[in-house]
Formats: sequence, structure tokens, C-alpha cells
Amino acid sequence: MKKEFIIKKTPLLKIVLNKMDFEIINHQYKEENGVFLYSKLYDIGFKEKSTNHLETLFVFFFSLILPGATSKIMKTKERIRMNYDGKEKHFILFDCDKHVVLEVITEIKKRIN
Repeated sequence: MKKEFIIKKTPLLKIVLNKMDFEIINHQYKEENGVFLYSKLYDIGFKEKSTNHLETLFVFFFSLILPGATSKIMKTKERIRMNYDGKEKHFILFDCDKHVVLEVITEIKKRIN
């Protein structure tokens, strides 16, 4: 049973769920493409856009030291986070359909349990 989820049309970002694995096809970031086995996936989740406090603090102190440097709030992008084969992986999402992302993550979680 094969299911396809199109997260973004241009450039194409889709996730294809197969019986034993799932495939990420990303035309924008080709290094994120790959086939992942459910048996090696420990956890998967969606991370909202948020403030990166550590980087913001670093930039603030850096702006105090260097003349002309300005401080700003550093943000992390929306992303899919997964623990695959003991390694943390992140897939950055730009202008994606959040509802489709949440739906595909729910489907993957059903298949790993």
C-alpha cells in the first residue's frame, strides 16, 4: 500500500509511504532525499518556527563588541525532526502545507508503532 503526500508543489517536496519504508523527495535540497526504513526510525515530529535563544544571545554580545554590528532575534525555521538509526536528522520546511506535514507524521508514527 503506497501513499503519497505532496507537501510543496514548487519546488517539489513530497513524502511517499511504502509498506516497509518511506521516501523523502525534495527538489530544493537534494541532500535531504532518501529512503528511510520504519524499523530504524525511533521518533519523528514537527517543530514550529521558534526563537533560537542561544544564537540571539551570541549575536547580542557580538554586536556590543564590534562597532557597527546590530543585534537581532535569531529564528529557527519550521522543520521535520527525526531520530533515525540513532542520529538526529532535520528537514527544513519553507512555505509548506502544515496540515499535510502533520498528517504524514501521524501516518508514519502509526507505522513505526
